[in-house]
Amino acid sequence: MPRLSLRWLPLVAAVGLFALAGCDQEDVHSYDVPKPAASLGEARVKLLAAVFDVGDKDQWYFKLLGPRADVEAHAAAFAKFVESARFLSDPKNPVVWDVPPTWEKAESEQKMRFATFHPDPKNHAVELTVFRFDQKSPLLDNVNRWCDRDLGRPHLRKPDLEDEAVVTAIKAGDKLGKLVTLDGPGPRKGKHPMAGLGKGKEAGHPAPEAEKLPLTYAVPEGWKETGPRPMIANAFAIGDGGKSAEAQITTLGASFGDALTNHNRWRGQVGLPPVKSIDPRPTSIKVNDVASDYYDFVGPQGKRMLLVVAHRGQQTWFFKLIGDAQVVADHKGKFESFVQSVKFTGAAE
Repeated sequence: MPRLSLRWLPLVAAVGLFALAGCDQEDVHSYDVPKPAASLGEARVKLLAAVFDVGDKDQWYFKLLGPRADVEAHAAAFAKFVESARFLSDPKNPVVWDVPPTWEKAESEQKMRFATFHPDPKNHAVELTVFRFDQKSPLLDNVNRWCDRDLGRPHLRKPDLEDEAVVTAIKAGDKLGKLVTLDGPGPRKGKHPMAGLGKGKEAGHPAPEAEKLPLTYAVPEGWKETGPRPMIANAFAIGDGGKSAEAQITTLGASFGDALTNHNRWRGQVGLPPVKSIDPRPTSIKVNDVASDYYDFVGPQGKRMLLVVAHRGQQTWFFKLIGDAQVVADHKGKFESFVQSVKFTGAAE
């Protein structure tokens, strides 16, 4: 059985030097690259992340992040916790695991987090988070997002993921996953790991160019920004009388699967069965003055999703409004105005 390699404990300064490389031009990323650290000797923050593909579409992330010494102190317990996990087919109870009795389970303000733990209740600087997503994303995209937002270090390239100092195998039950080990100097001053982008923007005003996202937009009245999370560049919560929806901005590479596969994945997000052909075809709406595909999926259980797919250079941008069908219907006009207000900044990559 593949197991977590502990040879990096304690980590020596030389480990991972071969993983430090500039951003490969063929890779597409959602965020700006921070100024590289002068050397790994400056590394103060460490990250361990176990990634598992479960079933046809689910992807799970177990992430331990904090000061380097603290993460190293809890690395063995983290590995044991991950290896104890068993993924189930029960939608109400999709995973079971063995939580060490000394750990503290914390409530999280980020609703997409499945669980949050503090391995040391007296030291919240080190945190273990678990995420579950209903779509899969490439490992390199996530690794470089962590490099940007959590570690403040240069991006990796695809060949770097073959280095066992960076990626090793780990198992949870019968599921084989990948364990990522990285460190860096930490996010830039004023940026806490996983902090949101540009909190406190007023509704109806464009997002300033100082933000990391290479675009501006007007936030509709009544939308509350909840910030980025893995795979989602930014999000907004919308609530009406106890019912809710969420607007999301996501970006991927120019090629992200064949059209029918993507169409059926989007249908599945609102509970619709797969189809053999795309019918009806999407309508059109302008994003940055360019005609873009506009989909409307209405599910059988009161769920609806509006989705706009905009292509720009080697990136594809997704603007989504998903949630209670009535809330989505009530905010359809605002969503369309939001999408039409988008202006990309800088040259297309």
